[in-house]
Amino acid sequence: MTYLPHVDGLRASAILAVVVYHAAPHLAPGGYVGVDVFFVISGFLITSIIVREIAEGRFSFAGFLARRARRIAPALVVVYAATALVALILLLPDTFSSYGRSLFYSSLFAANYYFNRTTDYFSAPAHEKPLLHTWSLSIEEQFYILWPLLLLMIWTWLPRRILPFLIGALAFASLAFSEYMVEVGRSFTDDESIRERTYAFYALSCRAWELLLGACLVFAINVKPAKGWFSEAMAVAGLGAIAGSIFLLTNASRFPGLAALPATMGTAAVIYACHHRTTLVGQALSVRPMVWVGLISYSLYLWHWPILAFGRVWLTPELSHTTIAAFVAISFGAAWLSWRFIELPFRAQQGAFYFPVRRALATAAVCLLATASLGTAIRLGNGLPWRLDERARQVFYERASINPYRTQCDGADKIFGNDDVCAFGHTQTPGQPYDIAIFGDSNADQFVPLVAKLAEQRKLKGRQVTQTACAALLGAWRTNQPEWRKWTCLAYQQQIIKFLDENPQLKLVILASNWASYQYPDMVGHNGLVIDPAAPVTETRGPYEFQRHLETTVAFLRDRGLKVMIIGQVPYVKDLPFACAVSARRRGDSGNDCGFPAKSVRDQIEVSNSAIAEVSKRESGVESRLPSDVICDKEHCYTVMDGLFLYRDHGHLNAVAARHLAQHFQLPILP
Repeated sequence: MTYLPHVDGLRASAILAVVVYHAAPHLAPGGYVGVDVFFVISGFLITSIIVREIAEGRFSFAGFLARRARRIAPALVVVYAATALVALILLLPDTFSSYGRSLFYSSLFAANYYFNRTTDYFSAPAHEKPLLHTWSLSIEEQFYILWPLLLLMIWTWLPRRILPFLIGALAFASLAFSEYMVEVGRSFTDDESIRERTYAFYALSCRAWELLLGACLVFAINVKPAKGWFSEAMAVAGLGAIAGSIFLLTNASRFPGLAALPATMGTAAVIYACHHRTTLVGQALSVRPMVWVGLISYSLYLWHWPILAFGRVWLTPELSHTTIAAFVAISFGAAWLSWRFIELPFRAQQGAFYFPVRRALATAAVCLLATASLGTAIRLGNGLPWRLDERARQVFYERASINPYRTQCDGADKIFGNDDVCAFGHTQTPGQPYDIAIFGDSNADQFVPLVAKLAEQRKLKGRQVTQTACAALLGAWRTNQPEWRKWTCLAYQQQIIKFLDENPQLKLVILASNWASYQYPDMVGHNGLVIDPAAPVTETRGPYEFQRHLETTVAFLRDRGLKVMIIGQVPYVKDLPFACAVSARRRGDSGNDCGFPAKSVRDQIEVSNSAIAEVSKRESGVESRLPSDVICDKEHCYTVMDGLFLYRDHGHLNAVAARHLAQHFQLPILP
């Protein structure tokens, strides 16, 4: 294929946009579109080669994959090995375990679907994931497993003149689906819907149109523009569209979908305009520095992100301008070394490590399976906590501790099973009736160790009756969840009533849930459960909707002669300061500097806390306990208290902390 220097210049523009966005996003807020530029270029170049070889009758799928292996695998495997070594040294067990999972999926070219389930690309924590950038490589490799076979079938079985139209139709369908998923994703705002929010960004089905646009260009490029000025204007307009996307788009933009059209169409326009004539834009893109950056662009893409990510882990998430410049310079140096001593020896036929087809495929497969196995070992080893010193291990084990009853006792289907496992407190007497039951979602589950310790002290027997993602609000469900959750929560609440019917000697019910997810009228709806036939189901909404549902639930329980204790929500921590807690433990200090402002907590849960306090004040036999009163003062909330790390994740206590905090709680006086 004829060498196209302006295409390397386009590659340079794309990688520079990506690097600047990752290093200093305020300078290029839409720099992430550089990946979209790469997709179009890749679709154009690879389809050109495939179509030519098919037309000449010499296409080999194995040979095609071998070329991809020589191009992609050597530098990629070296990056995987290097990041694993650095991660072993720098990362704490939980993040190292997550790294292991990402290494496994990245090695199998499925990173996009892994990160779709776990990581919002535009969130701050994503900046510390060393292999996040491999999502785009996964999309390309998935596409290039399917695309040559599809092209070959179309070429063999269908009239060749319809090929461009068929490719165009596929591209349009993918773009339409991408736009649809972007729009659907806007309606999901909670953490449980991260997969829906990010699907359009990571999925091959929503990105294939960009590669297919490059494929369409292979056929359109044969039509030569009639006028020279038209090529000049098209090239300028295309480059302007790319630049406009880089500087006008932001993390908040509806992307990809139609928002990716300017950059992708601009890329196609530049390639088309510069293909037949020497344009000013083509000359600018073909200058030696741009071509050089384009040549090392793949290695630069591979190396720059881990270097920046580890820098943020090692130093601070907010790197200084000088530090960022140093890391970018290191990235360029690593990229050149990688291109010169890894890429070229394996890719060029004159290279020292140029392998024939079978050997290239076998070597790539073995190396990638080896890194996938390494990732699995890291994950199964829970991040290898034995690497840490004793004090750091203590903090890790505290954070990793969970309610021991959770696995066998959480879920509507487990309320009437596993009684010998799910009972807690004073359980020595066989057949002893339950005194306490705790109802709610995972926020109730986290308090079971706390309640169990209090029950042991009072010689009371308790039972966990929880269902993840379903509040203990009879008749209510959280409307910003998938629809199927409505029926799960309805079944759970019906089981609560059945549990009450079958345990008439119960004395106390404890309610705990993710109350903040229900505290505004548009967050809560009726799920159809009727607990009072005399009171018709209404869909009225008002500012006290959450409080109304809580009052209804409490009244239902009080009518059965039960005492009620409502536990408020644990403050949500946006960026969990685990590393800070480890440092504090090593220094032997209080860890107070690992806290966060109390104002943010008031903004989160003030409405629900006020409603809980109001209900407990109005109703006799109802008491409330607010964790924020324990772990927060007027100015700060703490993630470390009495030398213990409190959190398991952003919104839940770990089991060690829950039992420790029992000293700050007490159960109501029971008959």
